[in-house]
Order: sequence, then C-alpha cells, then structure tokens
Amino acid sequence: MKNIRRFLPPVRVTLHASRQGRISRVGGPIMEERIYNLYAVVEKGIIGSVGIREYVMSGSDGDKEAFLASRADADFQEAEIFPVPDNYLVIDLLDEIEDMRGIPYDCYRNLAGTSGEIGVYETALEKYGAPMEPLVHFTIVIDSAVVGDHG
Repeated sequence: MKNIRRFLPPVRVTLHASRQGRISRVGGPIMEERIYNLYAVVEKGIIGSVGIREYVMSGSDGDKEAFLASRADADFQEAEIFPVPDNYLVIDLLDEIEDMRGIPYDCYRNLAGTSGEIGVYETALEKYGAPMEPLVHFTIVIDSAVVGDHG
C-alpha cells in the first residue's frame, strides 16, 4: 500500500487594524470592539471630573456611533466618574477662588474636535484599558443636566 498524503491548499486570512483595539477580517464581519460614552462634567464653568461608560460591540463605525449617541443621556446615570488628570489645573491669579484641578469649560470648547480633547479623559480611559484610538462619543453635562455633544 502506498503512503498517500493529502495536501490542502493553505488558507490565507488577512487581518488589518484600522484603529487600535479593533481587528477585522478582510471581506468578513467586523469583530467586537470596546467603545465608550465619555462625559465632561461642568460645574460653575469648570470641568473637574469626567464620566465613562464602556460597551463591547461589533458592527460598522456608523452603527457604533449611532448606538453611543442614542445611549448618551441614560448612560450618564451609570457612568463611572473620575477626576480630570493632574496636569489640568485652574490657577486664579487674582486669588478670588482656590486653585483646583480642572479645566475651564471655555478652554475645553477650544479643544473639542482636536487630538487634545481625549487627554481630558485620560485617567478614565487608562482605568478601562482603552486602546490608543478608541471609538468614543463626547457629551457635555452642565450643572447635572446632559446638554449634548460639546455643548
């Protein structure tokens, strides 16, 4: 009896990463990704804390963004709250208020839509082990009222 070997052609699966933390198969479904609702909590004109709510979800970026936006109001009630990072400090040169950790809301609005905006949420994102470029939805909360995207 002859030794017969069957050889199957190699199967090639190409993976690519379009954003840190998300890997998809070319021509196949997008795999699960951790996504975040993020909240800038404004009190008396100062953002002293931020909130975060995490989900793990598959689908297109558009589907994920729509999902986060639809959950923004309700998620704030369940969000974990963190102080802003130590490098944000409000110093009153006129000594009218006590120096405090935070960022004036007007300064934050100037960061909105830039790469600097995500730094305000650094403490929260690190705790959750978020990837370098997470898919997020930013929401502003002013004096306990959710007011929407970037105010």
